[in-house]
Amino acid sequence: MDGPEDLLAALDSEDWQEIRDGVEEAGEALRTANMPATLGPAVAQKLLRLSRHANWQVRKAVAHAALYLRHDLFHAIIANLIDDDNIWVSDVARRTLSRRSELSRAEVETPDPADADNRMLDELERRHGRKVRKLVLELAERRHHRFVKETYHEIIRILSPLDGCMLNLKHELSSRPGMEQTAERVTRGHQYVGLISQFLDNLREFTVGTPAETTRECLSSIIREAATLAQQGIDLPDAGFEFRLNLPESLFLAGHRSRLLQAFINIFTNAIEACEVMDRSGLVSISLERQADAYARIVIAGNGCGMAHDAVRDCVDLFSSGKPSGMGFGLPIARKVIEQDHCGTLAIESTAGEGTAVTILLPVERLDAEVS
Repeated sequence: MDGPEDLLAALDSEDWQEIRDGVEEAGEALRTANMPATLGPAVAQKLLRLSRHANWQVRKAVAHAALYLRHDLFHAIIANLIDDDNIWVSDVARRTLSRRSELSRAEVETPDPADADNRMLDELERRHGRKVRKLVLELAERRHHRFVKETYHEIIRILSPLDGCMLNLKHELSSRPGMEQTAERVTRGHQYVGLISQFLDNLREFTVGTPAETTRECLSSIIREAATLAQQGIDLPDAGFEFRLNLPESLFLAGHRSRLLQAFINIFTNAIEACEVMDRSGLVSISLERQADAYARIVIAGNGCGMAHDAVRDCVDLFSSGKPSGMGFGLPIARKVIEQDHCGTLAIESTAGEGTAVTILLPVERLDAEVS
């Protein structure tokens, strides 16, 4: 095909073979980054429509092409295809989802060419050679790891005696009649201190890329705990607030519990805080359902302030934050936990002034492999 117009025309063709060829060409253009940026959204919309095409070979081609699609519609496309009645289509879609986590990991580890720090390194290399660039990167990495290590130890140095004090207080109160409720609160506080320590470990491991060690976990249990923790210490909107949970299924996955807790708490907290600035009653709803036979679909929807298109694009980048006091850690960590540690996807849709929906797809135990 000669140009973008020909590609779009092929994707709208009545001939399924021409459509399939067009999808394959689009996939190759996405893979080699030869697709004009202005064409990407239109192609994403057409791939979403074609993910429901009557011909299975077209749908299979879409499952292949979507691997390199950098658009919020990736999740919706894959959600259609992994549930496909044709086994060839669903198999390719699942392999695409699995490979996508590897690409996400590479993206996080590869510097953004447009990043100001990278431009400075390019200038250093131009003036003084590649050896100087390498030395600067090594020095920055050593300083970075030293900062993380020293910060970690300073916080743990304070948390450790606090943890011991709360444990002793818990034991002392448990033996006193009439102090059961107070002992319960101290027990909860002791658990939260332990959770903070786990989160610090996760942050430290985030900087060095330590892989997650997983155990069999109940997803609905993790979501409920994260929802409880996210609502504590938050100033709820004066106009009223509702946190609605719809978790009908007990789905199990191979997961790292504290990392998943941290990811969900970050997302839930953002949703609640987005409602604080609105003059209407706030609502955050969380739903969980099985997607096909081996995935869970979690949707976190809030009617908060929402985000503009550029903010949606940037919010999963490390150190990028739209909040005055934000550090830019929350959503990037959540994305890493979901996509890299648990081979899932995280997609964000938002409209300024109306609200935001975060959709997560996670692999769970298959129906034919569940443990009773």
